[in-house]
Amino acid sequence: MRMRWLLLLPLILLGCAQLPEGIGSNHEVMVLADQEQWQRMGGIVREIFEREVFTAQIEKVFTVKQRSTQEFDFYKKWKNLVLLASFDHPGPTSRLLDQFLSAEAKEKVSRGEAFFFARQNVWARDQEVFFFLAQEEEVLAEKLRGNGDRIFNLMEEALNNKIRNMLYAKGEQKKLEKRLFRDFGWTLRLPSGYVVFKEFPNENFVWLRKQQPHRWIFVHWGETEDVSVTPESCMNKRDEIGYAYYEGDQIVTEHTTVGEVEFAGRRALRLVGLWENTRTYMGGPFRTYCFYDERARRRYMVDVAVFAAGVEKEPYLRQLDLIAHTFSTAPLEVWK
Repeated sequence: MRMRWLLLLPLILLGCAQLPEGIGSNHEVMVLADQEQWQRMGGIVREIFEREVFTAQIEKVFTVKQRSTQEFDFYKKWKNLVLLASFDHPGPTSRLLDQFLSAEAKEKVSRGEAFFFARQNVWARDQEVFFFLAQEEEVLAEKLRGNGDRIFNLMEEALNNKIRNMLYAKGEQKKLEKRLFRDFGWTLRLPSGYVVFKEFPNENFVWLRKQQPHRWIFVHWGETEDVSVTPESCMNKRDEIGYAYYEGDQIVTEHTTVGEVEFAGRRALRLVGLWENTRTYMGGPFRTYCFYDERARRRYMVDVAVFAAGVEKEPYLRQLDLIAHTFSTAPLEVWK
């Protein structure tokens, strides 16, 4: 059965008073559930949210923590909050959910037509609240397993929106954005702190970076009538650029995957993996997007990479990827 995305279903009527700031990390999911039920269901929830990213080490997009519903008044302010229960195992969490759900929602749950409800900013600002419930625990487990990707994608979309807001909260470098478009025919939305570290107009290469930790974006392009974009050509070009501009950086092929995605409104190939430099003993994660722009008759490569020894790299890689996805070759009056 298809999942019902009942995002606007009334749960509780809240006043208009200003909400407090959300608690916890954007990458942390707090689950309120009865302990006995969590012992049976926790593995399913962790599987949904704790997706792994390899950045030279295993990192998780979200980390799941579980607490008792009896501490609801404190944990209800968490940025990413999940309440989980089934009515065939009555306890504090099912009773709490029974208070929140409208009669219509309860009816849908009892008929097996809905098991998931999502709301934003219920008890705090920048908050995502997910309610997982069913009449029977077995049904709830089945529904969660069958819809894990959709649930994760919704939480990840909210995470990306929070990070975008954070990236541009301190301003945007509009003069630099316009200059890049004027000089090269492409641009990016650039948060404060990023600088053009090197540019070689005659070689169609621009390198932008930010330090502490080291993270960078490069854009390379070339005019060609050859519209083909292949994994081999992307990987070879990425290595060629690494040797030419990055003192010998190269792709670690056994830790690199290739997939087809949409990027800047076009079909693109995406490389996801690790780079290394055997001269400097450095390395880290990268993502590269390769595509052909038919209007300009150019083949583009937009690449992001991180070097951050001793710290988690996924959050910085995600920031870079979100910036990369603002890449545009549209005229500025359209782009803005």
